[in-house]
Amino acid sequence: MALFKETLKDSQLLNNWLTTWTALRDELNDKTDLAKQMCNINPIFIPRSYLVEEALEQAANENLEDFNQLLQVVQNPYQENTHLNHLSQPAKKSQSQITTYCET
Repeated sequence: MALFKETLKDSQLLNNWLTTWTALRDELNDKTDLAKQMCNINPIFIPRSYLVEEALEQAANENLEDFNQLLQVVQNPYQENTHLNHLSQPAKKSQSQITTYCET
């Protein structure tokens, strides 16, 4: 953490965030509570570009299975869905990757 802070020490925004995060972390002594809090704000499923592209390509060929699966998980992105867990994974190196402004 010290190296992280030193590297970005001139960033007031980062310093404000770290102060808030540290205070929240210290309030939650129980790591289970901390994990629950993190799960509530960090989605399991993100509509990654390669998934959207694949779903749209299939839909253009009148196959809506991928589209419907993706739609299902993005409607409840914080809810675990072991049947569709593959949709929570980043692209494999063998898959074409589309770089967007937010690199999803």
